[in-house]
Amino acid sequence: MFSKASFLFCNLLFFCILLLAPQSISLGQQTQFLQHLWEVDPPLGNIWEIKQTNRTIRFDVESLRSTYAADRLEAAQQICLEHSNPNFRQQERAIELLIERLKSGEEYLQIRRAMFAAAVSVGDESQAEMLWSLAKSDSVILSLVEKNLVQWKSAAALKVWRQRLSEPNAKPTELATALEGLAVVGNSDDRFALQEFIGASRTSVANRYLAACALGAIVTEGLNEFAQQVIDSDLEQRQLIASQLLRLHSGAITESQLRQILAGGSASAQLVAYRCMSERIPDVAREFAKQMTTNSDPGLRTMALEHLQKFSDDESLEIQAALLSDRHPAVRSLVAKHLLEKAKQGQRAIVDEIVVSHLNSEVWTGIEQAIVVAVGLQDRSHCQSLLRLMDYPRTEVNLHAGWALMELANEPEILAGMLAYAEKMTIELKNVESRTSITETDQIRLSYLHESFGKNRYQPATEMLTQYIPKTGHQFGIVCRASAIWALGKLNTGNYNKALLASLYKRIMDLNPINPEDALVRFACNLAVGEMANPESRETIEKYNEGLPNPLGYAANWALSQIAQATKGKPVE
Repeated sequence: MFSKASFLFCNLLFFCILLLAPQSISLGQQTQFLQHLWEVDPPLGNIWEIKQTNRTIRFDVESLRSTYAADRLEAAQQICLEHSNPNFRQQERAIELLIERLKSGEEYLQIRRAMFAAAVSVGDESQAEMLWSLAKSDSVILSLVEKNLVQWKSAAALKVWRQRLSEPNAKPTELATALEGLAVVGNSDDRFALQEFIGASRTSVANRYLAACALGAIVTEGLNEFAQQVIDSDLEQRQLIASQLLRLHSGAITESQLRQILAGGSASAQLVAYRCMSERIPDVAREFAKQMTTNSDPGLRTMALEHLQKFSDDESLEIQAALLSDRHPAVRSLVAKHLLEKAKQGQRAIVDEIVVSHLNSEVWTGIEQAIVVAVGLQDRSHCQSLLRLMDYPRTEVNLHAGWALMELANEPEILAGMLAYAEKMTIELKNVESRTSITETDQIRLSYLHESFGKNRYQPATEMLTQYIPKTGHQFGIVCRASAIWALGKLNTGNYNKALLASLYKRIMDLNPINPEDALVRFACNLAVGEMANPESRETIEKYNEGLPNPLGYAANWALSQIAQATKGKPVE
């Protein structure tokens, strides 16, 4: 089946843009950025992705009881490989047989280790005690099972984890696992052991941090004095360690300490401290929000934005709006999402002002996101600005401008301006000298205008669009041609346009062994023929129908359904 990338003539840049583009939360509908109308109209479902089926399970878990060691080893290895496959439905029987074999103590070391790996892949907390007990004779297996005890939040190894903290020769990796385990199953009884471990000179920086995470997770009050000792110490990463200790604390003393960390801590320490402040002292976090939005760390800026979104005052929204042009794409996309939400919740007027301000700015990142918000608001008042931005030097802006015009434009004056732009580009594409300066993304931007003409049934565009039907070497891009053909179908819905049908048939039938017509163009031709729904088209469509799950098959089947619907109840000639 065609992938979306190959269907779009392997346009790498465009494909990357499609993959990286987030989704907009529109006030009226869900809109995907840079999506073409022929992807969703007609609604053929998710036909663009390669459909991958899960592998069929080709082994029997009963082989775990085989008298042949090789069979038992292979069965254990297959369970490790297939445990997450939805077609593998024998997890319960597998763990039953695995524990049975492990209890026997008869397996060779290699098979035993494979069986333990299989057991933890299909097991759960209910088998934790048994697996932990059986694993103690092999350090490799013990480490494997121990990591899963942490994941299962099992207390089976709690005694060992507690003892390990006081062992002077414990390996750092084993200590790390013990600390992770205490974080999920420990309690306040572990407080003083963890405090001592944090202060010990032999403790590595990484394990000191893990100990602070564990202590902060299991003790929710009373650590302020110890946290201050850490802040005042010369320990490496002391502010980060202190912030983890305080992450579930609240109160005046905690507030003071968090303020200290925010004033002089590292970005990672500030991140933890501000998260604690946001969750436990929200009003104080609001006080620091503007400062956090100017932090160099995008994680902190994001957290500040999330906190500001909880407030409904204009100042909070204006602070967010300053990051609509943020250098980090995820941050500025989050601001756009928040602006759309606030517009829906009653702050539309200020959001409109923000959009206008950024559309008229000189910062391309803010212009790009302002376009996104305008489309999400379905605000057609910006179409004149969008038309102007079609020639903006940054691809991110001019491509979004073309897409936005496709989504929003419907006024004759705007459509006329778009047609003038499209006609100018068409002339340039036909001119060998000027064609070389037009990039593939330029043509994709043009394709959005083509789709807008079809969407709006803008008949003056017919002559220009018709020029894109023939296969004329590399003069016109594939996406440009497909969009133009899709638009011509919309312009002729229900009409018998004999000349147009003949041209479309020729494209559908072009299976030249050396230079066949592109699949996306043939796809669009099927859709256009379906729009006209003429009975005489049935024979051609059926003959060149490539079947499912090929997208061409979906388009052909849809065209045939349109013809059937149009001719239903009519007398046979």
